Amino acid sequence: MLSRAEAAGRLPEGGWQELRDEVLDRPPTAAAMNRRLTDRYGPPPQKPPRAEAERIASLAAAAQRLSRACAEEPAIPRALARRAQDLAGEIESLVKG
Repeated sequence: MLSRAEAAGRLPEGGWQELRDEVLDRPPTAAAMNRRLTDRYGPPPQKPPRAEAERIASLAAAAQRLSRACAEEPAIPRALARRAQDLAGEIESLVKG
């Protein structure tokens, strides 16, 4: 856990040794260790935002999964399943440009 925190830039120089000694004395849960890191050194650095094309592709994939699930579910009215399919197609067209 500490080496991952260090690799992510959450653990400053020297912080590793201090927390390592503490962890060896009283091993915390992963959640408790995460809270301790956040309390001492702040939240983890933000990941850079994904590119727009990647975000839209992810939404298109989710829309396709929803469309397939609606088509396979007997409780979903066919008109609604068609709307989900149309929406998935519209989002997919944004990916293709």
